Amino acid sequence: AFVTYFADGERQFIFHFSHAACGELAPENVDEEINFVPAIKGSGELLDYRAAEAYQKMYDAGKADGVTLTPVSGYRSYSKQKYLYNNLVEEYLADGYSQAESEALASTRRMPPGSSEHNIGIAMDIGWVDSRFANSAEYAWLCEHADNCGFILRYTEENKRYTGVKAEP
Repeated sequence: AFVTYFADGERQFIFHFSHAACGELAPENVDEEINFVPAIKGSGELLDYRAAEAYQKMYDAGKADGVTLTPVSGYRSYSKQKYLYNNLVEEYLADGYSQAESEALASTRRMPPGSSEHNIGIAMDIGWVDSRFANSAEYAWLCEHADNCGFILRYTEENKRYTGVKAEP
């Protein structure tokens, strides 16, 4: 599942992939402007410190209810996002799609660099990366409780028409 931290009392984050990060959160400034910390104690996955505090609370609440919300992918640097996105574009090019088609198809599965909530440390991929997660206790728990912890499930089947991104249960 893909969750995004959406409010911290100081500012609210609204991010859409068609608008790259700008101003104080421009890709070249992100590492200097945001304090990244482990998403949970002992994790190598990082989030903005405000999102990490909320994620730890959500993780603890899930544990208390018998589910483990394993952080898989949090903060990604601009260069890492560029690498991941370009590799996906290359896969589509190798399948015979044009550059424009490849970029459009890649954008339904991975955000272009500078356009991902991962780039500013407010997004976390949770659990394992396949369709079975949609039928897990962890996913059911997130659907019921993520918003109580300050997170939203961004890439759902229901939101696909708004986000332009395939569902990531």
